[in-house]
Amino acid sequence: MTGKAREFFLKTKRFPFGIICGSCGMAVFFATIGLVLGYAVTAGIAAQTNKTVSFLENWWQVLLFIVVILAATVAAASLVMYILKKLTLIAEQDDKYFEEVSDEEYARTNVDIDSIKAELAQMTAYNAELRAELARSEERNAALQTELETAKAQNAELLAELEGLRAAQSAKRRKA
Repeated sequence: MTGKAREFFLKTKRFPFGIICGSCGMAVFFATIGLVLGYAVTAGIAAQTNKTVSFLENWWQVLLFIVVILAATVAAASLVMYILKKLTLIAEQDDKYFEEVSDEEYARTNVDIDSIKAELAQMTAYNAELRAELARSEERNAALQTELETAKAQNAELLAELEGLRAAQSAKRRKA
């Protein structure tokens, strides 16, 4: 960018090109809606009276059309100016876009990173301890499951023996 263009964009640093672009964009939108609705209404009236109507027949339709053209032109131009101004300010390393970081802040950030790394190492070690405890618990659970199955088998044997004793005792009572 040439020196004169750069100077111009730096002078327009506080000029609100974005707001102008947005306002003109809204004007284009609503004026276009007005043109379309106006044409629909006049075409409906003309159809009822067996007449024809053109798009720019009334003075207010011409005025809306001129507003649409002018607002679209201003919106496009202000959008281009907004983009060029932002690019110029970024190229000039404006304070708004760049933040100075002092050596003290940089060192503090590094300390924060080191403390986070230490905390992460502690959490990793704790995680390993929990995994080892989980493995030991699973082993104990398997041993207890085996013991439970053995106890169930013994219980079944004892129940069968008890049933046999009850049957023998009832048979003795019937004989007696």
